[in-house]
Amino acid sequence: MAWIRASKLISTLILLGTLAGTFSNLFAREKDYVVYGVKNSLPMGEPGEMPQKDFYINVGKQDGVTKGTLLKVFRKVSTSNELQRIQYDLNVPVAKIIVIHAEARVSIARLVEFIDPIERAVVDVPNIIIGDRVELTPDEAFSNLESKSSYRGVASVE
Repeated sequence: MAWIRASKLISTLILLGTLAGTFSNLFAREKDYVVYGVKNSLPMGEPGEMPQKDFYINVGKQDGVTKGTLLKVFRKVSTSNELQRIQYDLNVPVAKIIVIHAEARVSIARLVEFIDPIERAVVDVPNIIIGDRVELTPDEAFSNLESKSSYRGVASVE
């Protein structure tokens, strides 16, 4: 009798596991790439010195990112329509960054340029912060840049 109950319990658990896997695949999204760390260089007081800021992101070579890959940074901004009681999540572009070092699953990037404040919504912190979303971007989106090596003091990405 106990064996039959155990067998039914195992069958039920297998069925529930299968259903859970089916539903999780139904609602699966693309992987979210985010800025998970920010590090600043320590200025040493040298004339003409430009302190660097590195952005650590959870996207790497396994995702097709290499040194020189250009990325867009977005901030999730929540807003609500109080008249209809509806909440919206907007993805506001914040900046463009370039990968200076890539490994299997993580990369380090530096700022290329901020999105012009006139062309973006107001954000609480007008800088790249931990938790900002990162998207891979085709090179055409950066055609207005003079060259990939002329940004924020990074000598070259070749």
